[in-house]
Amino acid sequence: MGKTTIITSPITGFSFEARKWKLHDMERLAELADEADESVDILSEAVRPTWIRTIDPGPYDIKKGADSCPDFTEMLKLDVLHSLFQVRMASWPEDLEKGMTREHYQFDAECAHCKPKYTFPQQVRLSQLKFFPLPKASLEALRSKKPLELRAPDGKLIKYELPKLAQDKDLVAYREKLYGKGKAKTKARPKPSELLAIQCTYVEGLKTQLLSDRIKYFANLDLDEMTPIRNGMSKAGSYVAQKVDCTCDRCKAKFEVRLPLQASFFMPSDPMEEQPPEPETEENPEQQDPDEET
Repeated sequence: MGKTTIITSPITGFSFEARKWKLHDMERLAELADEADESVDILSEAVRPTWIRTIDPGPYDIKKGADSCPDFTEMLKLDVLHSLFQVRMASWPEDLEKGMTREHYQFDAECAHCKPKYTFPQQVRLSQLKFFPLPKASLEALRSKKPLELRAPDGKLIKYELPKLAQDKDLVAYREKLYGKGKAKTKARPKPSELLAIQCTYVEGLKTQLLSDRIKYFANLDLDEMTPIRNGMSKAGSYVAQKVDCTCDRCKAKFEVRLPLQASFFMPSDPMEEQPPEPETEENPEQQDPDEET
């Protein structure tokens, strides 16, 4: 086993010792992605095998030591994302010829300004993506396993939890029941009403607290009613600036993209699969045209 690293979350203080990624870890992730099972969370599956021991459980009900691997799906999404970035930087090979250190991640960015659309390589340093700590009240709520509360503009009491990976499974189960497993609508990006509903555990005045009823409640809110709720929930959580500044190398347009986790995030590219640039050919004015009569 190679050198290990200590990962400490600036969000909650959760800390653990981790090993580097191994090739079989990435092969397993590729298998999970090919299985197209929406109930499997790739982020947690990328971090979980690297765990060696827990150093500081932070606000989570986790034992210290190496006896029991924590369930990363029950942690905050941003805690897992921070751990993912740290494991990636510790595991990644350097490519100094291309100016790529362990911190660099190169992904394909698409320029919508070019016609037709044009894709170009864009680099970002993962160490420059800053994670912000939870407010004290939110950290205490997480530690005591109590939901946070706010009042909607209509006066209804709303109880909610901070975003966790496990909440996504509830949405997948709901969509599979509604649309069917593997359907396009099941795989689609969550709607704002769905994101609000999976975080909320209680909305005052509803006949039932089923996820479907909570989704209907949020979907039917006016925009000026929904916005204060979403803003209040956002202020109670942490965040990371995942927007990356891009400059198209063709038209020089500048724009922002949300950092994507593409295949190149999890596996170094194979040099044999990289297309070499086509050699430039110089025209020889003295060369005779084969079709020209002599």
